[in-house]
Amino acid sequence: MRMFEGSTIVQGAFASAIPIAAAAWLVTVPTILTASSFVALLGVIAAFGWVAKTTYLNAQPAPSVAQQVHDAHHLTSPTHARRRK
Repeated sequence: MRMFEGSTIVQGAFASAIPIAAAAWLVTVPTILTASSFVALLGVIAAFGWVAKTTYLNAQPAPSVAQQVHDAHHLTSPTHARRRK
C-alpha cells in the first residue's frame, strides 16, 4: 500500500478546481445554464474524475515480486476461496 504525504496532484487539482468552478458558475448560471443543470454537470465531472483516479491507482504495478506472488497465490488458492464465502 502506498502512503502519500504532503501535497499530491489530486489535492492540487481539487484546489484549482474550486475557483474554476466558481468562475464557471458566475459566467454560465444566470444566462446559459440553470443552477440544477450546473450542479448536475459538476457531479458528472466529479464522477468521471473519481473513476479516472481509481483506474489509475488500480493500474499501478505491485511494489515487489513478493507482492505479485502473494496476490497470485491467493487468487488461485482453494482455501482462500473458501474463506471468502
